[in-house]
Amino acid sequence: MKRKLILATGLLIAMLLFAGCGAEQKTIGEKAEGEHIYQVNVTNDTEKVITKVQVKDNSMKDYSDNMLKKDETFAAGETRTMYVDSEAAKAAAKNNSKTKESYQIKVTFDDKSEKTLSDVPFSDMKACIIKWDKDNKVAYLTYESEKDGKSVSTKEAEIKRKKDAEKKAAEKKAAEKQAAEQKKTQESQAAQASNAGSGDAGTQQENSAAYDNSGTSYSEGTSGDYSGGAAQSADSGSSAPAAGGASSGQATASSGGCVNGGLMN
Repeated sequence: MKRKLILATGLLIAMLLFAGCGAEQKTIGEKAEGEHIYQVNVTNDTEKVITKVQVKDNSMKDYSDNMLKKDETFAAGETRTMYVDSEAAKAAAKNNSKTKESYQIKVTFDDKSEKTLSDVPFSDMKACIIKWDKDNKVAYLTYESEKDGKSVSTKEAEIKRKKDAEKKAAEKKAAEKQAAEQKKTQESQAAQASNAGSGDAGTQQENSAAYDNSGTSYSEGTSGDYSGGAAQSADSGSSAPAAGGASSGQATASSGGCVNGGLMN
């Protein structure tokens, strides 16, 4: 009886081990085969749950759709097999000497934050670990190079990329602020110039109106107003008309006296 129990227990353990060995590892992307397919075991060692995994290669403008199946998550501590088709990337690099085969992975965590893993060397690794640097808040990879067997970490490269991006963003913000200040100054100067021009035009109109009024008074005095005419003569310094007028009066009076005298005689 005891022997049968031992045999049964051993058989159960063997079945469990066999079932465990036969269990297929979950994937990232659709399982595929071929010389242009990269197959890499990826472990999530970020201590965070990953809800999206997206890939972009040098032939693409945008990231792919989520490579995890619907309603799946990539749990912390979990290892999955990732399948990446390199055909388009290799063809793009072959057709354009200015580009090279390259890949980026964007992971989205359950807190909605996103991190990018740049220059992922799928051709140089069979397995990699996604890690998290709490101090610098960057995700990075560690792996063993297939070329020379050395352990590689992308931590320093990812930190540098983050700092460069932050510097570029700060410079852009400063340039936008300076441009806005310059525009504001130019608008203020233009407004001041416009106000100054309006003031000069008003002064010119007032001067013109005063000149017209003066001319009208002068014209009325010379043509219809006697005192105005006298004023003009006095102002002009001409005393001949006045003297002439008096002599004419006197001559008329004298002539009148002679005629009268003749009649009386």
